[in-house]
Amino acid sequence: METEEERSVSTIDELKLVKDGETVAQVCLDIVAFAFTAKAADPGGFLSFYETFRKHFGGEVRWWQDADMKKRRPVDADSLEMMPFWMSDSETLASPLLGLYFHSGPSAKVVAPPMLNFHFNEVHGGYPMSQHQIVLPSQTEAEAVVALVNEALMTFPLLWGHAGYTLYWDELDYDRDRLAKPWTGGHLKRHPGLWSQSPIGSIACRLYNGLQSVSWLTFLGSDYTEKLGGKDALQAQLEGAAEVSPLGQGGCLIKAGDAPEL
Repeated sequence: METEEERSVSTIDELKLVKDGETVAQVCLDIVAFAFTAKAADPGGFLSFYETFRKHFGGEVRWWQDADMKKRRPVDADSLEMMPFWMSDSETLASPLLGLYFHSGPSAKVVAPPMLNFHFNEVHGGYPMSQHQIVLPSQTEAEAVVALVNEALMTFPLLWGHAGYTLYWDELDYDRDRLAKPWTGGHLKRHPGLWSQSPIGSIACRLYNGLQSVSWLTFLGSDYTEKLGGKDALQAQLEGAAEVSPLGQGGCLIKAGDAPEL
């Protein structure tokens, strides 16, 4: 008889959009962290998120692109040093827009995890928004994801974030984006454990005013943790429903179950 775990794996495998033999959209495990801190105020904290990704997956990524490049290029030693250079360069730290992207697919246009994607938007000086994302294969062990979150956010200036299953596709590819968006709607309604990626512009107006969503893992920075009464108060409120543990610099990690579910 098929187990619950086997049924979940089967469903995840079926949640894949394929066109002409190429995967257009698929379920991945997504770690997303939001910050409301200017990059010049804490370059070391932002760099720690990147260095965690490079430590574990730097040898797997094949393609990269920054916000000024029109096409992706093969990863080389210099591209992996781009983020450390930026976080030590005063001119880059003062720039209003900054972004970097890595993926591990077989070609520039066919994206696959592990992936890294981040955007800084400081166009409006009083609202320094940034979104930092690590995308992993859907079958990544839950314990490994929790460990990665704790490592990546140890010194990161976290506002809030989440981790769980997401439907991922290449939004920068017009044809794939056009195919994926209508396909995802029904799956998101059917599976409450799924998240759909969103560019930072779509969440900017809500980023600082409240949590946009919760997921298998929800992470709160020190500000939100304090507003909600602290780690112990949160654990008391969520007793039996979720596990609350310390995270980073005064934040907390809320885990709803041993592993993500659709």
